Amino acid sequence: MKRILLLVFSVLVVASVYSQKGKVAAAAAFIDNGDFEAAQARINDALEHDGSKYWPRTYIVAANLATQQYKKSQDVKKVIDAADYYFKAAELDAKGDAKGKGVGRAAKEIKVALTFFMPELQNAGIEAFNAEDYSSAMSIFE
Repeated sequence: MKRILLLVFSVLVVASVYSQKGKVAAAAAFIDNGDFEAAQARINDALEHDGSKYWPRTYIVAANLATQQYKKSQDVKKVIDAADYYFKAAELDAKGDAKGKGVGRAAKEIKVALTFFMPELQNAGIEAFNAEDYSSAMSIFE
């Protein structure tokens, strides 16, 4: 009986961790389909949960969402948020997991995402400078 209870408890713990990573995958799918509100809800859940809060992919998808929201609304704050998410993803990827494993596992994905993000960031900085919003332009170009 103890073994069965231990097995059920173990399955529930593992399932809860993978369900949060599933929310990150669902958020990425919602971003691809253009449903930003649903993607935002999934990402917010994933950013709060311990199972996915320390996963670099969570922050990569959050940055992608912020970039897409910037393209739609031209809100400079979204670009700054996206840059912060990329920094956090790189920081978590450099640390690895709790045991120190998986260091650099998401480095290639981060580099590819940053390659596509840099023109958006530069354009946002130029637009903020042209609009004489110098504080936003300065924070973008830093």
